[in-house]
Amino acid sequence: DRSWATMLRSGQFTSKLSSKAQRRFESEFEAIKKLEFTVRNIYGFLCGILDRQWEMQLDMACDIFDEITKYSPDNSCFYKGYVSNAKHKTCGYRLKSTRFILPGNTAYFSGSLSYEAQRRLEDFDKVFGMLDGKTEPYFGLAHAFNNQIDELKAGARVSTEFFDCRLYVQAGTIHFYVKSKEVIDRLNKLVGQH
Repeated sequence: DRSWATMLRSGQFTSKLSSKAQRRFESEFEAIKKLEFTVRNIYGFLCGILDRQWEMQLDMACDIFDEITKYSPDNSCFYKGYVSNAKHKTCGYRLKSTRFILPGNTAYFSGSLSYEAQRRLEDFDKVFGMLDGKTEPYFGLAHAFNNQIDELKAGARVSTEFFDCRLYVQAGTIHFYVKSKEVIDRLNKLVGQH
């Protein structure tokens, strides 16, 4: 167990995964840890990760899409369709490219993010970074909420790598304005194709 766990941590396999994808990966890793720690099994494990990379990225994109759409019907709309195709509109959701609104709990308004709140914001950055092809660290939402909370509480619109965001303390919501229409279109196409 210790050898497999050390290999997993040293390889930083989960650093680019969203929190839900990490949980899925760790639950599957429990079965891997039962294997003998040999060179052949290690190479098999690494090849398995490479083979499933696309599937893990698709799951991450779907998780973020679901996270955005589950709180408000205003965050999504139908793809443009014709009246004669009204029966097909039920499967044609896409995220709006202008903004989306998510509820914020007290962790977002206090000035020190809880672990779960931090992970949720990092998940957005990881998926949008993946869709934009970025691999290096970037100025993300969690950093903005940790370091610019006073400006956010005052109603300022704070800019990060992929989003502009504004906090509405009275309403208890966070408005995210996506900076790149191309990235949100990639997310919509990827989830739509799936």
